[in-house]
Amino acid sequence: MKKILISLLLVVVATGLMAQTRPFEESKSSYDPFVAQKGGFESLFVNPAAMAGETDIFTWDIEAGTQGKKSTYETIQFMMENADALSGGTADMTSEDTEQLIDLLVDNLDQTSLNLLTQNTALTGMNAEQIIAYLAANDLSAGDLTDIENNISNNQEQILEEALGELEVMIEFTTKVGTLIKGFGVGVYANAYSVLDAGAMGFDTLIGETGVKVGYGFPIGPINLGVSGDFAMIGDFSGDSALTMDMLGDIANQTMYYGYAWGLDVGATFDILPTLTVGAVMTDIIGTYTYAGTSTLSNFTSNKVKLNSSYEFDLDLDFGITWAPKLGNGKLFNASFSADYYNFIGMFREPPSDFQDVLNHMRFGAHIELLSFINARAQYYQEFFTLGAGVDLLFLEVFGEFMFNQSFDDIGAGVLVKLHF
Repeated sequence: MKKILISLLLVVVATGLMAQTRPFEESKSSYDPFVAQKGGFESLFVNPAAMAGETDIFTWDIEAGTQGKKSTYETIQFMMENADALSGGTADMTSEDTEQLIDLLVDNLDQTSLNLLTQNTALTGMNAEQIIAYLAANDLSAGDLTDIENNISNNQEQILEEALGELEVMIEFTTKVGTLIKGFGVGVYANAYSVLDAGAMGFDTLIGETGVKVGYGFPIGPINLGVSGDFAMIGDFSGDSALTMDMLGDIANQTMYYGYAWGLDVGATFDILPTLTVGAVMTDIIGTYTYAGTSTLSNFTSNKVKLNSSYEFDLDLDFGITWAPKLGNGKLFNASFSADYYNFIGMFREPPSDFQDVLNHMRFGAHIELLSFINARAQYYQEFFTLGAGVDLLFLEVFGEFMFNQSFDDIGAGVLVKLHF
């Protein structure tokens, strides 16, 4: 055991390469395993030691999620229901619809644009707070509604472009497929991370990543050890400018900033008690992220690009604890409670400026399983609370979650569909 630990320490001290943060590594859903939690195949992507002794013959995860401001989703819903409003064609809208449009617009307009929107009406000269208070207590006259419709139509460029300029939501899609047999796991994955700009009808950010990961976890008494390695290709299709919907039709020929990454992680878990486990994983003790240049997806898939590499030190450490009390034989009720701290070494490279910075590296979660197939989960991570529930029936699991921040002005949702046997 001492030889193993000393060897790992020497590797950490003597070697290290750069592994740049990628969206795929940062996202944490409530159904993602914790560092000290046995998560089967999914632990291959978190802590390989937690796979020790586990077997999942086949697993295929399909995950999708979105997150953005609550007001943005409300505006997008309104736009979908009242498409003519975007071109000033509000004739078919009710007075309630028009007032809702005004409510949505004023949140994002400066005073100059507000004056253009409300000129020649009872709202003339009011700021955003005054307009919202007025509409809460009064109805606009038919004449005022007509004038506002005309103002939108006559000043579309300034009013609508400014009002819709902040309508951004994050959309992420991930799929993983692989196998885990007695602690040895192999998986391939693909991830698409995007920031949709609904006002501009395009993507401000669109990053794609695909890779393969291999790992092995094995027990030594109460200690489980594990090692994993991965290789990934990353492409940023929004490096030059935002992508409009029209450009997506020819995305294979759009300029793509691409790079690749590979890394080696080592992890360990230790059962302090049968129900209490601590774990740690050193990420990228050997690894690299290399920006390789620009290309197109069609050239990339035709093997017309060359790969080079560069090396820098960027080792980091994640650790956590999981308490999983056993009640009865576990067939009726199971529960686990976990806490993780991510990027501990990075905290010293970039010291936190306040307590929230420290808290943003922490993740807390709870998982309750009823009758071996009903799952409920909750977590707190990076200022967001997440609540989710789902069912796991034989070979099919379906799970959905809802997330919100402390002030409830940012919200999101996600869904997991999993085939396994």
